Amino acid sequence: IMSALQKSQQAKAEVFCKQAEALLSKKSWFSSASRNSEDAAENFVLAANAYKVGGMMQEAGKMYCKAAELYNGAAQNPSEAAKSYSQAGN
Repeated sequence: IMSALQKSQQAKAEVFCKQAEALLSKKSWFSSASRNSEDAAENFVLAANAYKVGGMMQEAGKMYCKAAELYNGAAQNPSEAAKSYSQAGN
């Protein structure tokens, strides 16, 4: 059974995940793939943080890894990728 804190943090995390997925699927003349990937990665980090606060460490780790993959790929930000991978291990 989930606590009220866990439920609220899970709900927050799910909102951030949906925003990240929307950014990744967005094709626009006005925004680049790397910008969308960077923004999506930031949302995955926010989701990970919400899961972490709710004590859902496995879910948090998955979100940090998703962020790291984006930072390492299209977002071309290896230092943020390293930070996210490090967070996934904590």
